[in-house]
Amino acid sequence: MTQSATSIRSQELFVHGAKVVVDGVPPGTEVGIDFKSWRTGERFRGIKMIPSGVHLLYYAAIDKTAGQPSMRSGLFVPMERRKVSTSFCMVWAGLG
Repeated sequence: MTQSATSIRSQELFVHGAKVVVDGVPPGTEVGIDFKSWRTGERFRGIKMIPSGVHLLYYAAIDKTAGQPSMRSGLFVPMERRKVSTSFCMVWAGLG
């Protein structure tokens, strides 16, 4: 049985991909990398399986009164194979 190219790439990124660790992000916050974004849940701790290269990491806090996301803030971060990004490791400061 042969594996698909997507499955092989996923396995490679699981072992060799970079990781971003972010702790204490409030549930409902929008967090993203490049063209992919997520709404965080209670157990969100970061993003894994990131290919090497420079990536745009961004977030948008949720306005508690209106329930709408604020403007996105972000930065470009170089990622290396099998590394945890130390330039974007942070503890959420509690915006808003």
